[in-house]
Amino acid sequence: MTQTRESAYAELIEAEYQAAERFEELYPRRAQRRPGWGDGVRATLRWAWRGQGPPPVALPDQAAGEQ
Repeated sequence: MTQTRESAYAELIEAEYQAAERFEELYPRRAQRRPGWGDGVRATLRWAWRGQGPPPVALPDQAAGEQ
């Protein structure tokens, strides 16, 4: 979200999550150029980092069950 190049560690991931929650407020021009991107980052971090909500994309075993 913040375009850092540091290796991931818990505090940095949490900071990225917080920035994602405020993406449109913190980076209005980037948000305007990339509609929907903030929503995707938020969904991914909510699921992967916080363990909340559904997966942001269909996972292979889930997709197979829907066919």
